[in-house]
Amino acid sequence: EGEVSLIIGLLENVRGPSLVMWLDAFQANITVLGRHKSDVIDGLVMELLKLKWADQSQGVVRAYKSFIVNLVSANTRYTRAAIKSLIGNFKGGARESDSDVFKNTHDVLKGLLSVSPVGARDEILEQINLRFPFYKQAAYRQ
Repeated sequence: EGEVSLIIGLLENVRGPSLVMWLDAFQANITVLGRHKSDVIDGLVMELLKLKWADQSQGVVRAYKSFIVNLVSANTRYTRAAIKSLIGNFKGGARESDSDVFKNTHDVLKGLLSVSPVGARDEILEQINLRFPFYKQAAYRQ
């Protein structure tokens, strides 16, 4: 448990090629993340889903997409958490990188839809409805 906390602490500040290396290592052990249902493993996965990846280099984006698509494909119980973290990217933030973040997030969502067409679609619709409810207002009020 202490080792997982140490890994989580390290991952918070990792960027670039080092992050790609970590994501590749987790992806190589993706079945372990689903085989042992425990709070420690679930906590580790939740922290991995919180990583700031969408505004980094294409190598990081590809590694994260590959990791998250394989995670959901191998362990469908992470579908909700994965999509919730992705939909959060559409809130925007740093204006200069929002376009890249949105594009990269859309690309990952497409990947999830390819491996889990029904589950991912339903979860995307639910999360958008929960997080962006203002579509119900008239256009001039938004």
